[in-house]
Amino acid sequence: LGWTDLRTDVLTALTFFTRENPIIITPSYELHFLEAPQGIELPPRLNDLAVDFHIFRVFDNKWIADVAVTPGLYTDDHSFDSDEALRFNGRALGIYAPTLDWKWVLGVTYVNGGWAKVVPVFGVVYEPNDDVIYELVFPRPRVAWRLGNSPVPGRDEYWFYVLGEFANAAWAFEQSDGAPDVLAYRDYRA
Repeated sequence: LGWTDLRTDVLTALTFFTRENPIIITPSYELHFLEAPQGIELPPRLNDLAVDFHIFRVFDNKWIADVAVTPGLYTDDHSFDSDEALRFNGRALGIYAPTLDWKWVLGVTYVNGGWAKVVPVFGVVYEPNDDVIYELVFPRPRVAWRLGNSPVPGRDEYWFYVLGEFANAAWAFEQSDGAPDVLAYRDYRA
């Protein structure tokens, strides 16, 4: 199976009661190009059209609540009106930050489709300095290094990272005979 992804999104924020605690709104569009093996009927393209509504709140300068809901249409080019295309995903995380360097993360994500609907989130984030971040958090661990040629640290930055991910999703699609179907998949990425 050949799979190529193209994604674009726009990050915006609206003040939600206070300027320090905005609601972050991220509309996104992702296009997946598929090349199916001989004998397997899959659409050539899949679409993700979604809007992420993300709120985080800091309590007592050590506890952070991180909550998001992401409604979206996940479909091929012909099934946008299918009941299976509309899906709601989300997450709820509790983060304990005893120091500026350390954060402990515990929570869940909900994926409406795919194989595992509820996926636990757990791990630790360690940031020993402004140039290195260790995000050892399942299901998406990452280690990132800021490159020395970043023109304006804090504004324009270049980063190199190594990332792993457990992912699963589902799309509504139409078979060649017009019958509705659902493609569910899971993968482990590096």
